Amino acid sequence: MKLFTLFIFSLTASQVFSQENFSSQIDINDLPVETVEIDFSTMSEDSLTYYTNKFLAESFLNCNEHISNYSSMTKNYVSRIKIIKLNNDHMDGYKNISSIDIKNKCNPSLVHSSFSEFNIKYFNPVKYRIDFLKEEVQLFRLYNSNCIMYVEKYSK
Repeated sequence: MKLFTLFIFSLTASQVFSQENFSSQIDINDLPVETVEIDFSTMSEDSLTYYTNKFLAESFLNCNEHISNYSSMTKNYVSRIKIIKLNNDHMDGYKNISSIDIKNKCNPSLVHSSFSEFNIKYFNPVKYRIDFLKEEVQLFRLYNSNCIMYVEKYSK
């Protein structure tokens, strides 16, 4: 019985370890990408600045003094995001963005999108409490859509 328990523990530990490292090892080319809907990393500097400022204005609606403080840093974060569309057959196993808290201290009206009304045109990645300093790739399913937010790992 002790041997069996030890075997189960080691098997579980190796699965947890491999799941934790899965996202850090994944490359966007390894995913069954149907289309890349939005790739902030390939946008012009002006377009990236426009989207960053738009996202910040919504997130810091009642705290405008923070926008200039976070603009450069947030632009770096946004530039590492891609919104990719996957085949519906490959949507299982991704953490849903709905499980991430919203940063709504400055704008209490910020809420999660409705599962039935999600529209990528209005998606604001800055409003979520995502750790953009993680040194591993992060993948989030965007509500009930067949889109994934791919966040490239942070490099020092």
